[in-house]
Amino acid sequence: MKKIFSRIKRLLYLICESNYFAKSKISHVTYCLASNSGDTALSWIDRRIFEKYQLTRSWNIVPISAKVTELTISKINNTKALVIGGGGLFLPDTNENSISGWQWAISKNDLNRITCPIIVFSVGYNYFPGQQPDELFKENINYLVKKSSFVGLRNRGSIKAVKNIIDEKYKNKIIYQPCITTITRKIIKLPPKKETKVVAFNFAFDRAERRFGKKIEKIINQIIEAMYSIKDLGFKVVIVAHMKEDLKILEYTNNDFEYIDTSRYLPKQLLLFYNTIDVVIGMRGHAQMIPFGVNCGIISLCTHAKMKWFLEDISATEWGIDLLDEIDIKKSILDKFIEFYITNKLESQKRIIEEQNKLYQRTLQNMELISSFIKGK
Repeated sequence: MKKIFSRIKRLLYLICESNYFAKSKISHVTYCLASNSGDTALSWIDRRIFEKYQLTRSWNIVPISAKVTELTISKINNTKALVIGGGGLFLPDTNENSISGWQWAISKNDLNRITCPIIVFSVGYNYFPGQQPDELFKENINYLVKKSSFVGLRNRGSIKAVKNIIDEKYKNKIIYQPCITTITRKIIKLPPKKETKVVAFNFAFDRAERRFGKKIEKIINQIIEAMYSIKDLGFKVVIVAHMKEDLKILEYTNNDFEYIDTSRYLPKQLLLFYNTIDVVIGMRGHAQMIPFGVNCGIISLCTHAKMKWFLEDISATEWGIDLLDEIDIKKSILDKFIEFYITNKLESQKRIIEEQNKLYQRTLQNMELISSFIKGK
């Protein structure tokens, strides 16, 4: 019965987000309902900022993994604009295809047939170590940038990476648009944040070989040791999974920690969960950016460049740990936790708010520009 109720709730959510009958819609290429709660929340919060700016109240949702057809293009062209993103869409092996080389399998020909303004919003370059962009990817990203009215990438690291593969004449079109989840409290009304002494750990096991190399056992075991140490300091330690794969960690922990599987959470449910957490120590991008946007403390367990790029953008690289380079991961986690969230807790909280404000101001500037494209001013 619980599963049936959950499916009905998710279906109603999808119907509400895809309003096929309202006028003045905007199209959104996205993962509206994903098996990754971070992507689901990101998609939802993206739409809320456009609504906050009164650019629309209704949407034509275009699933990013769906085949692009004549009907797809026709529906997009009957809306005011097309928003692509956010998320790490510049990645070759999620929705792998030989049409575009990135996650939305749209050909240059079909992209050229889109007549409304195209807004690339808060998209990231998500290639993992060992992956290299091929000519198909480069060619299609060049054309996407050329065709788009607005190209906002979610961290400066992605901007640098994409600028390295596009023509000189298009480079000035690319600007910084932070991931909208990092300013969640500026957009979504949530209850006041209260201290709970709960610390959440997030693990990512997809692409484990690329993330951990041959050090997986050593890395995971050291992180678990840090979990016990934080528990011994008087904190409740829980495991949070954004995807089912994340629960592989349970094979290592002997059921000593409570776990929360959020993989099928709807967006507000995920935000309310993080509103009860003091600090999130995690591997997934959105297990850091979403908590940060909700005012949680963060310590990033970096297995991907995007984690470091986010910390660079908020002037907080000291909140990160490179899992492949760090020798004593347990000590590093514990030292950072004590320094930033026990000894200097108030200062860290102040920094989170200050950096959020900077990201919000940048987003407001970009939304003014986006509004001008959509409204034709």
